[in-house]
Amino acid sequence: MYGQNIEKLETLKTKDMYTDKIVSVANKLNANIEGYTLNLHGDEPKTSRHNQRYIVGGFAEELKIKWSPANVRGQAIYDFVEKNIAMGSLDGFFFGVWTFDGHIYLDVCVALNNKTHSLRVAKEKKEIAIFDNLYKETIMVSKN
Repeated sequence: MYGQNIEKLETLKTKDMYTDKIVSVANKLNANIEGYTLNLHGDEPKTSRHNQRYIVGGFAEELKIKWSPANVRGQAIYDFVEKNIAMGSLDGFFFGVWTFDGHIYLDVCVALNNKTHSLRVAKEKKEIAIFDNLYKETIMVSKN
C-alpha cells in the first residue's frame, strides 16, 4: 500500500514550489499543538466508521522537542514539514503533532481503515500507540 504512490516522490520537482503549503501546514500544526493531523493540502483525515479512522505514525524520523513558547513559535515545525514534504505529500499520509510529558512530537502518519492492520503496522514501526480518530482515543500497541 505504501509503495503504490512512490512515483509521486520522483515527480516532486523542488521544495520551493511547496513553500506556501509548508507554511500553511506548519501554521495549522503550530496553532493546534495539543493534537492535530493534516495532509499537505491542509485537510484532516476524512474519518468515518470505516474510512481513515486509525492514525499510525512512524513514517518519518519523529521529532521530539522540549515544550516552550520559543520552540513552538520557532522554525522547528516548519523545518520538519519541509524535510518530510515528499512522504507527507503521498495520498493517505498526514503530518501529526501532539504534546506529551512536556514535549512536542511531530511525525508523518498514515490513516488506515482497519484496527487490526493499524496495530500491526504500528508494531512494525515500533510505535507505542495508534489514535482512533473517530472516538478521539489512544489505543496502546501490545508489546507481544
